[in-house]
Amino acid sequence: MHASIKLNSTKLYLLIHMDKFRFMQIYYLHNSRKYPLYLTGFLHKTINRIIMSKIKEESIKKIEDNLKDKSLKECFVITPIGKNGSLTFQKTEGLINSVLKPVLLEHGFFPLPAHHIDSTGSINKQIIDKIVNCELVIANLTEINPNVMYELAIRHSFGKKVITVAENDTKLPFDVIDQRTLFYEDSMLGADRLRPALSNAIATILKEPSGIKNISNPIYDAVKQVAAIHGLPTEQQDALSILMNRLDAMDAQLNAINQTIPNTREPNRYPTRNYTTFSVMLPGDFNNDELKKLNKTLQDFGFSINPPVDKRDQTLILIISSNFPAAVSEVRDLFLKIGYRPNRISGLS
Repeated sequence: MHASIKLNSTKLYLLIHMDKFRFMQIYYLHNSRKYPLYLTGFLHKTINRIIMSKIKEESIKKIEDNLKDKSLKECFVITPIGKNGSLTFQKTEGLINSVLKPVLLEHGFFPLPAHHIDSTGSINKQIIDKIVNCELVIANLTEINPNVMYELAIRHSFGKKVITVAENDTKLPFDVIDQRTLFYEDSMLGADRLRPALSNAIATILKEPSGIKNISNPIYDAVKQVAAIHGLPTEQQDALSILMNRLDAMDAQLNAINQTIPNTREPNRYPTRNYTTFSVMLPGDFNNDELKKLNKTLQDFGFSINPPVDKRDQTLILIISSNFPAAVSEVRDLFLKIGYRPNRISGLS
């Protein structure tokens, strides 16, 4: 019989509790005379790997059992989820089980992502409640998922602290790129390196005093800037009203932009109707001499600029008249021909 593998009572006890099919495979492989001697080392490594895995599982279970009498606090996990069985789902579950869960248990927390919430009622209300009220929140920015960014913004808007993690090579948006993020490699080695870093971040964030002076995130930093501009103490600012006003202003600006940018996806975006008066929007800052030169060129083709001329932030808005009816497409072709690329042309009358 080839060299045997001696298992002490502890190893045998662990093997009894592991998957029976895997145990029988190893047992058969070990006792079969068909396999050469060099497989002995492989068997040692295989069994030890399984035993170490079992020890880790029992260690986590022991921690959970010890903390059952205490009330474990929830740590809401903002993370991409994906469809059940997808690569995103598998990566999320792997990160939670191999890194977040063992580290959080050491600090008296347990991870709670949205798809693990089993309470009845509105899931959206429960998610927002967890985002706002949980003492600790971890956000996984991998894939820059829109839902993740939305939920992170909610947490930021309430001035609550959050730990952000992301897989290596994740390109963070500009407004959160200056926030500290723990990057990790999606591998066993990456998990081993992330655990102590995450543990230190949790310990640090739990020790930090609460209060508006210690808050730093893109939303609250913007609120502080607005407060400074108005010359009022930050404590006297209504953060929600400031944010709503800023959002309203941004919405108005987006609507104005949408009205001035042509829809280039439509193959026939210019109507066939003819006009004699047109509104033309040109990019650039024009001085009086350039305007005179443009007007003279247009007159050579039967068009002329009507005063007044509207200049706005590197944009020139002209009202031009034609000596003959013309289509919008013809006017655009004319401007392209004389070396100008209008942002927008509209027929007026």
